[in-house]
Amino acid sequence: MSRNFVSNRALAVDASGIRKVFDLAAKMKDPINLSIGLPDFDVPDIAKQAAIDSIKAGQNRYTQTQGIAPLRERLRADLSREIGRDVGEVLITSGVSGGLLLAILATIDPGDEAVFLDPYFVMYKHLLTMAGGKSVIVDSYPDFRFHADRVEKAITPKTKLLILNSPSNPTGVVMSEAEIRAAVEVAKKHNLLMLSDEIYEPFLYDIDRNRVGATHSSPGYGGANGDASVAPTYSPPVLYEKVVILRGF
Repeated sequence: MSRNFVSNRALAVDASGIRKVFDLAAKMKDPINLSIGLPDFDVPDIAKQAAIDSIKAGQNRYTQTQGIAPLRERLRADLSREIGRDVGEVLITSGVSGGLLLAILATIDPGDEAVFLDPYFVMYKHLLTMAGGKSVIVDSYPDFRFHADRVEKAITPKTKLLILNSPSNPTGVVMSEAEIRAAVEVAKKHNLLMLSDEIYEPFLYDIDRNRVGATHSSPGYGGANGDASVAPTYSPPVLYEKVVILRGF
């Protein structure tokens, strides 16, 4: 008797469009690849040498699951200085995609809903499906901006998570300060956890991160009115504590 050994969970995850394009490109001669964010230069020599030095020093064993302490402590200090408060525990993952998987598995129960904008990073929907959650996708066309009224209409009693991605993959849109404030107000009103996917945060070239941290750590930071108007706000945790931040380094 024939038996299907593939789980319904796996069957519910379809192939992403970008992977289908990869398959087509593999059959072409010298295609121009504009698909994913791979740099057109090699790893810097200083990074190569640091890896070589670590190997030669015998650092070739399993690390702590959460990441080695010196790295976590350095990232926590840097991010806390930038955000203007202690950001709490830092977890080192295998890329932000791995972090997304862990964050969603740790927070989403079957039937929970997560709201995010369309267009969106392809993994959001599939990770939520695997966790038993429901994707509630909000149209952001034609300008790809965050429209708080549209998002709020999508919220139900089952909504647990609001996912933001700025700068956005795939549109490249950067949320304005007004949009971030509006998103935070929606999250506060409905007691939502925010997941802020900031993998492309280093591309915010005009942000003075030292000034932001110094300003928001001053008296009145994130007070009753969430007053943070004296410095640019480009990341939700500056205004709201119920945020999981995902970044690369």
